[in-house]
Amino acid sequence: MNDERGGGKTWVLAGLLARVLVGGVLIAAGASKRAKPPEEFAVVIEAYDIAPQDSVQSLSVLLPWAELLVGFSLLFGFLTPAASAAAAAMFSGFLLALLSTKFRHIPLPDCGCFGQGLHLPTTVTIALDALLLLPCSLLSLRQGARFLSLDAWVGRKAPRALGPKTL
Repeated sequence: MNDERGGGKTWVLAGLLARVLVGGVLIAAGASKRAKPPEEFAVVIEAYDIAPQDSVQSLSVLLPWAELLVGFSLLFGFLTPAASAAAAAMFSGFLLALLSTKFRHIPLPDCGCFGQGLHLPTTVTIALDALLLLPCSLLSLRQGARFLSLDAWVGRKAPRALGPKTL
């Protein structure tokens, strides 16, 4: 359970916790959006006034699936460095979109983070996205994120086959 890069059990457990936390948030966000018709999320995307009108419907369909894919990848620890980089990119994009609405004085009735299920004030959502960037960085930098992961399982060396030299 020791981390190959040093730091011991604390970093290993922190990596696991970061993976589960960020993955769980992305899964909850993606699943809550997928549970409703994409047109509902498209209305939220339009409120940000950032994306071209002809791409809003595609974004409303693809973004929840991307959140689910990255979320499950983190939860199970599969391709963890790439998934944590993708999660960091998502949270950065969400953060920039929210900050742009604040800067442009666009009132958002709903941030759209968790579909229509949970309505968070914009300032709370900004803080949440900023805080979730920290565990994404931890996952990218620390090997401890491999604890109880598919990455660690896949990375194990297969037992040597019996052959003339081993008999």
